[in-house]
Amino acid sequence: MTKFSFKKIVSAIAISMSLALTVPSVLPIVTSVTTVEAASPSLNTTSTTLRAGEVIKLKVRNKGKKSVTWSTNKKKVVTVKNGLVTAVGKGSAVITAKVGNKKLKCRITVTENSYSIDANAINNKLNSGYVYFIPKNVYYKNGKLYCKTVLYNRKFTSNIKRILDKKGNTISKLNVSLTATTFATSYNTNDVNTVIASGKVKNTLPKNIGYNKSKTFTIEFSASQIKKKGFDLSKTDFITLNIKNDLYAY
Repeated sequence: MTKFSFKKIVSAIAISMSLALTVPSVLPIVTSVTTVEAASPSLNTTSTTLRAGEVIKLKVRNKGKKSVTWSTNKKKVVTVKNGLVTAVGKGSAVITAKVGNKKLKCRITVTENSYSIDANAINNKLNSGYVYFIPKNVYYKNGKLYCKTVLYNRKFTSNIKRILDKKGNTISKLNVSLTATTFATSYNTNDVNTVIASGKVKNTLPKNIGYNKSKTFTIEFSASQIKKKGFDLSKTDFITLNIKNDLYAY
């Protein structure tokens, strides 16, 4: 019969507990790795509506160091250069920005933007003794601003054969400005006058205008001469043409 020593059993338990306390447990180490993909290139807008003559800037986000190639599918509607978009004429077009192998698109709708008045109605209200220049139609086209103007001869009883400078020389360039006026809507407000274009333009003044007769000519402002690109002409009440040259009728 085997004898058990209570003293030895207690000693063994004590040694076991000591080992359990002094030997560190080895736990599995789990490493979690999260992969973050770089954001894809995108345009700051994918569709918009512009008035003819208006300009906006398209930007490519998250393009990194990649270059961007810009193009338009309808140059008669919008043009684009380095992301700068100019509304040219009424219609719809798509601007494409190519970044590497990716093509980003923005659809642009262009609405008409023009001003017009009834020239005949104005003619009946003009006083005698003057020569008048009355813009009857102003509009944006191909990035330029055009002003169709009626010259009324209410001053000279004979034909105005030509309009020259003081010395009788031909005027090659007209120094002109175009001002849009919005009339005040209440007694305590003022009319708002905005110079929308100014500069030296080609002289297109008509010839041989009889007394109490009129002729129409067109002034063309280049893109750099437009001071208010995309100005809303439809909300304009009246447009004034100011010719700064000294003009003489012969």
